[in-house]
Amino acid sequence: MRRLVTTSPQLAVLLAVAGMLRTRLARADSERGSVTLEQVVISAGLLAIALAVVAAIVAVVHRYMGQLGA
Repeated sequence: MRRLVTTSPQLAVLLAVAGMLRTRLARADSERGSVTLEQVVISAGLLAIALAVVAAIVAVVHRYMGQLGA
């Protein structure tokens, strides 16, 4: 890789930003499926919460049904 001699601060900033963008783009290719995996994990968590809520409602209904039958 060549080293450039920068004479102005603006050019140095521009080269630094270009280097950061190049690194970010290279990382983006390796993390391509991470959004999908994140969505699957969040969906599984929400499903578990929904099942717990349904189980709690069913338990309350069964308890009150038992009181009515007694």
